[in-house]
Amino acid sequence: RSEVLISWSQQLSDLEQVLGVRKQRLAQRSEKVAADLEALGADAAEVAELTTKLDDEERQLNAHEEEAACDADGFQKLQDELADLGVLVQKQVEAVAAKRAEVEPLQAQAQQEADKALEAEKKLL
Repeated sequence: RSEVLISWSQQLSDLEQVLGVRKQRLAQRSEKVAADLEALGADAAEVAELTTKLDDEERQLNAHEEEAACDADGFQKLQDELADLGVLVQKQVEAVAAKRAEVEPLQAQAQQEADKALEAEKKLL
């Protein structure tokens, strides 16, 4: 009996030692898991912050794109108006050229008549 008790006592001691080692390993693993969870929480907070910044930048980009589209529309309207004005100016240039073509012969005729009148006046004097 005493040998059995000693044997059991030894086995119990061995088991307690093994259990102690396992508890120590479990405690280390628990600490590592806790540290990993803390790091994961920090990473999650950083990801949330970056996501918020990305959303803000996307909103700003959309606003800039809308503004650029409005500016492009305005620029196109100005180009169209400028083209219309160019057509009007061309028509005015053509009208002036046509009037000049009408007036030049009349001016030449008037100049000839003025020259004749001046010569006639000189003869009379």
